[in-house]
Amino acid sequence: MKIITFEDIKNLNIEKEKFYAWAKETFENKYSNILPAKTSMKYYDGEGFVNVMPTIIPSSNVYGVKVVSRNPHSVPNLRSGLMLFDLTTNELLSVMDADYITAFRTGATAALAIETLAKKDYSSIGLIGLGNICRSVVLVLLSVVKNRNLKFKLYLYEGQDNGLIDILSKYDNVTVETYDNIEDTVRDSDVVVSCVTFAADDLAKEEWFKKGALLVPIHTRGFLNCDLAFDRIIIDDRDHVKGFKNYQYFKNCHELSEVLKDKSLGRNSDEERIIAYNIGISILDMTFAKKIYDLVKKDADYDISGDKPLYWVE
Repeated sequence: MKIITFEDIKNLNIEKEKFYAWAKETFENKYSNILPAKTSMKYYDGEGFVNVMPTIIPSSNVYGVKVVSRNPHSVPNLRSGLMLFDLTTNELLSVMDADYITAFRTGATAALAIETLAKKDYSSIGLIGLGNICRSVVLVLLSVVKNRNLKFKLYLYEGQDNGLIDILSKYDNVTVETYDNIEDTVRDSDVVVSCVTFAADDLAKEEWFKKGALLVPIHTRGFLNCDLAFDRIIIDDRDHVKGFKNYQYFKNCHELSEVLKDKSLGRNSDEERIIAYNIGISILDMTFAKKIYDLVKKDADYDISGDKPLYWVE
């Protein structure tokens, strides 16, 4: 078994466009995998959670489980780890940190949703919640959008940009505007990405969103009012969102994997307002984990089962 740390993964220096390709590959092959809905346990009056996310990926000969948690009283709030197993032998291949994987599989999924569902000439992107997940969205998106000028509109919560402006300043095709309120961040944005991990109430009025806008609410918080007003809702997995308060009222609801196979199920005009609810599915985590496992050049350090006889209880 390999123990793969955050630093092991980070030191691979994986190109961001590979994350995009891995996410697209995963969604294109989604229906060949076994993906039960995650188990979510809430605490701290709903502000904290522990999610257990299993999956089997036959094409990669692996299965595994990721555990991701949010604790409002810890820094950072979000933490995750996973176990990766060999499907043929049931051998535990790796225990690994999953924070890096979580950030970039989430960013890659959001970038894929933007490229698939935004109107064809999108150029302005409003950003709410400027943490690590937001950084990953921006970095993965900019790795695949290289020949178009983009304007990022940043909502500075408590006046903080968390270093994102410095990151964006390195790109010649990017301009940055900053705002001290969500309304101005949302208005006239072709795409709005929210990376807020907790919101007790709606963050934006539906009329703030222009015709043709794409809303990507990572962590799914803060936009229940938009569920009923937007023209189309794209999700990553039905079993993961069917418990949403407004699910039965979703209009033109399809999975992203279906849209990738049949473009007519996605955006039909530049007038449609669309929500992309990508709640996060474990086939992404395990796909990324297997690819990273193969890239990490270190020997297996532990065999936790040992060489035990078939009958060992005595």
